[in-house]
Amino acid sequence: MDSDNLSSAQFGQYTLRELIGVGGMGAVYLADQPGLKRRVAIKVLNSSSVTDPDYAERFAREAQMAAALEHPHIVPVYDHGTTPEGISYVVMRLLNGGSLAQRLDQLKKRSETLPSLTETAKLLRQMASALDYAHSKNVIHRDIKPNNIMFDEQGNSYLVDFGIARLLADQTTSGTLTQTGMMVGTPAYMPPEIWRGEDWSRAADQYALGIVVYEMVSGRPPFVAQTLYQLISQHLNEIPEPPNYEREEVPDAVTPVLQRVLGKEPDDRYASIGEFASAFEDAIKRAEPEHTTTGFFQMPLEVDEHTKLLTSTPRNLLLTMPTTAGTPIPIVPPPRNNRPLIIGGFIGLLVIVALGLLAFQSSNSQATLQATLVALEANQSVIAPDMMTATAVTCIANIAPTQDGGGGEIAFHSDRDGDSDIYLMNADGTNVRRLTDSEGEDLNPTWSPDGNKLAFISDRDGNNEIYLLIASPENRAEFTSLRLTQNSVDDAEPRWSPDGNHVVFASRLEGSWDIYMVDADGNNLRRLTDHAASDETPVWSPDGTQIAFSSDRDGNYEIYVIDSNGSNVRRLTNDAANDGNTLVWSPDGSRIAFVSILPDSNWEIDTVAPNDPASVINFSNRGGDEWHPKWSPDGRSLAYLWQTDNVEIVVTGADGSNRRNITAASSDDWTYSWSPDSSYIAFESDREGNWELLILDTCGGNLRRLTNNSADDLYPAWRP
Repeated sequence: MDSDNLSSAQFGQYTLRELIGVGGMGAVYLADQPGLKRRVAIKVLNSSSVTDPDYAERFAREAQMAAALEHPHIVPVYDHGTTPEGISYVVMRLLNGGSLAQRLDQLKKRSETLPSLTETAKLLRQMASALDYAHSKNVIHRDIKPNNIMFDEQGNSYLVDFGIARLLADQTTSGTLTQTGMMVGTPAYMPPEIWRGEDWSRAADQYALGIVVYEMVSGRPPFVAQTLYQLISQHLNEIPEPPNYEREEVPDAVTPVLQRVLGKEPDDRYASIGEFASAFEDAIKRAEPEHTTTGFFQMPLEVDEHTKLLTSTPRNLLLTMPTTAGTPIPIVPPPRNNRPLIIGGFIGLLVIVALGLLAFQSSNSQATLQATLVALEANQSVIAPDMMTATAVTCIANIAPTQDGGGGEIAFHSDRDGDSDIYLMNADGTNVRRLTDSEGEDLNPTWSPDGNKLAFISDRDGNNEIYLLIASPENRAEFTSLRLTQNSVDDAEPRWSPDGNHVVFASRLEGSWDIYMVDADGNNLRRLTDHAASDETPVWSPDGTQIAFSSDRDGNYEIYVIDSNGSNVRRLTNDAANDGNTLVWSPDGSRIAFVSILPDSNWEIDTVAPNDPASVINFSNRGGDEWHPKWSPDGRSLAYLWQTDNVEIVVTGADGSNRRNITAASSDDWTYSWSPDSSYIAFESDREGNWELLILDTCGGNLRRLTNNSADDLYPAWRP
């Protein structure tokens, strides 16, 4: 059972209805409780949170603790449970007023007035009352942020997710994770003592709430950074600017209140959060009438027309999506809306921040902290838009790139000499040489598994055909050319067999698109599919015995699998979506990643086992469009492209966990290629005004530019 697709599922006495929200820890569903004839909200935790056999017991303990907190501004927890399939859930009061994060984002989107100081003071008083009560019960929240403050229809605020952050913290201290220096929290709200390795305390919750209040008052968080290193350094060392630098009407008396609550040491802050609330009320009482209101707590929230979920940020759906086999030319990026490299929008992240081999938990010494900052500064991992929804960023600890910066060679196509030709360069950008020189467009180089042959598409003879560049056995730097297909129609999407002896491709040779195979010497052309529909996007299984492809032979595009001789056709997916815009087989042959497109909805990444149609796993559900998946050569990771405003590159674990944006710029970052050792990614980007090739490691650090000219350099392909 997939926790991302549970509509109509039965959890004990509860019947799940439509999905009403998604977040880093899981999904929230509207549900019916027939016995009491009421509707409730059920938070379903991601199954990826379960990493050891004691999880269910700890989950029950934390849920019971949350249920015992009876306070007017803590969301009531009615029930909890774990399904036989291992999916844990919490049943809560249904709140229809959205979250504070959604309300603040909607104001920014509309360029509307921030909540009044009186409204901010009201919310602060309610949250202070809730947290002081929880603290009196020795319960620390650990993840205070706008996403965890929600509203009912009357505008009353509630804290949610008590116990979930602590549950995740327990996960990080089990098994081998004790050696990597793990901590739990949301970086934009984590106080200095947490970065120094101390535990969450009442004062830590107060600091996080202070940042929430600062943002409500000024319209932005107190600390805004491009990298995790810079963000940590600001929390540790910088005093936030007076909020009236951003909002003139804020009285000067508010500044010392917020600077005290954001003090670098726990003892610098107020004795209780209630005392903080009283100080804030005193500071604003002469600034505006007591009951000044903007209607912030009652304002209606927009609903996404496709998902029917409350939304706060506009979805810029792709206007020009990647094409199918009919157009083997480079993907043309959609128009984009420029935005800053990073804003204060990494607010909603519940993250396990692994700061790599630095043993925060065992020491809070200044030397250890300094070593951590040096390591982070060297890596310079960018804080990406993914920090709004990601569940874990463990890259720095668990994925250590090789020191050579990704060796080998990279092929690409470029129009630097007029029309597009194939080029080859070293992986550091040196020794660029031109491999083809035709009057047509030579595009999309694809290496054979042994790195000795390079297939590409060219229209040099009037239509798109497949050509090869074959390296000399004596000198891999020297290539001869071979035309692999020769007909009057378009051929597209050449894919090498694992042994490099055959190429499958899509062609209109017999009228409709079908799958063909040809030997690597251009002989023995044979047709593998024969159907009036379109059969496209062929891809080999790693053992060379099967070929997966996409076909609309049953009305919409689904994924099919055939034996490599064209026999034994079987349908792998069967749903309302169009599946298979891109297909990639995992290196171990256990999964096929593909793009699934529901009508009037997002492009999403799914994976499926090649022999089990019921095994589909969805990697998406965070808004925007996702496509162009590629497995890392070692099979441990999957990368893909993601767009909300602009296009970025995302890397996840093979199971969809540990999702992180490795690029974050106001430009589009597009087609990419893994290094053979799986530690680097080369990609094309228009961040300099034209398309150039760049490289970075899979943590998002060590960014370097490989090409630098006025032409467009595209479609990098790392030589095996």
